[in-house]
Amino acid sequence: MPIIKDLIRGLYRGANRHKEMTSKRGNKHFHPSRGIQPTGLKIGMRFKNVKEMIPEIVVPNLEGFTLKPYVSHKCPDTEQPPVTARELFDACIAPQVRADFEAGKFSDATTATDDGQNTKS
Repeated sequence: MPIIKDLIRGLYRGANRHKEMTSKRGNKHFHPSRGIQPTGLKIGMRFKNVKEMIPEIVVPNLEGFTLKPYVSHKCPDTEQPPVTARELFDACIAPQVRADFEAGKFSDATTATDDGQNTKS
């Protein structure tokens, strides 16, 4: 008789896996709203995958990368002021604008370039 009892217990425990996971069945770290994100929409009785909702994991090739994956706690703290929009413009865009102006791509009448990017014809 113990074989039948063990078999019934095994079937019951196996069936228990398919019940809905609730806070009473989970451990102290289980939160029902923190699951995986859906990758599509349920339309009627069917589930349709949406390509834009599927996460894309981009991993760079790190062959020959010399840096270590950690930062030592012994490194000195550095204080830097926040970067302003003016500093970004002066560092990235201003040299190209100056070069285009000196080359004659901009005139006093219009601010569009000679590449046919005029807003009005």
